[in-house]
Amino acid sequence: MYDDFTKPTGEQRHVEKLLSKLEAQAAHIFTKITKAYAAKEGGVVLTRDERNLIRKFLFLMKYCSPGFYTRFCHDKLAVYSEDDQEHLRKYMDEHPQFKTPM
Repeated sequence: MYDDFTKPTGEQRHVEKLLSKLEAQAAHIFTKITKAYAAKEGGVVLTRDERNLIRKFLFLMKYCSPGFYTRFCHDKLAVYSEDDQEHLRKYMDEHPQFKTPM
């Protein structure tokens, strides 16, 4: 999904491997939460590192969703029809290196 074909063969899946590692770490924490819930425990104690990892994982999953792709993947700004179109247009005017919303 996140292959970078501009890199040498061994490095093309670098991002995908990092996401996979993060997902595996998050899965351990989600399993801990699920087991505590199933055992009807009063709560779950997460370390700061566990909470931060969950936050990072959820943040990335939100932006990897199809909704963000369909929102921003347009060839022309005129096709972009979200309520923040004027903000995006102003930003793109101020940063001419951006030719399209994607």
